[in-house]
Amino acid sequence: ARELHDELGQTLNAIKLDALSLQAGGQADADVAPRIIENADRVYRAAGDLIRHLRPPALDELGLVAALEACVERWKVSYPALDVQLSTGGHLDGLGEALNLALYRMVQEGLTNCVRHAGAGHCYVDLTRGPGSQGGILLEIRDDGRGFDPRTTPAGSGLAGMRERVELLHGKFELLSSPGHGATLRIELPISGD
Repeated sequence: ARELHDELGQTLNAIKLDALSLQAGGQADADVAPRIIENADRVYRAAGDLIRHLRPPALDELGLVAALEACVERWKVSYPALDVQLSTGGHLDGLGEALNLALYRMVQEGLTNCVRHAGAGHCYVDLTRGPGSQGGILLEIRDDGRGFDPRTTPAGSGLAGMRERVELLHGKFELLSSPGHGATLRIELPISGD
């Protein structure tokens, strides 16, 4: 919402003001038209950036596992002090768009939490699917960071968003942590069918 307001809202308002000045005849057309074109181009670029953030192209281009591997590699380069290990198992192809996107975003949020809050040296991401066509998904994200007491520490918007994603997919969300002992996110998601 902030991105939409900051990037698109202000630029669209500038276009509107320029259009109103044209309508009122207050400025020469030669001055206003280039500004409208420039601002329209800015809106187009910002919308493209937002769309790419909403749905990472790597999911479509590479599939879930390869997209997660690429994501983890980017984190390793950006945050070399955090040792991230990804392991996957089971048949993770063909999970569907909603499940792929949810898993990708939850891994991203888990890594973000490791960097921003945990002060962790190691983060382990395990994604597995149980056997059979109805085998459920288990995602565990563990770190060796400072930990916290989930009963007394309010959940931030990232954890709340993860919990909401899991609930929308009729899954189970479990957060295990205590001060000085890291944190573990355990997410179980059902498969509705192949």
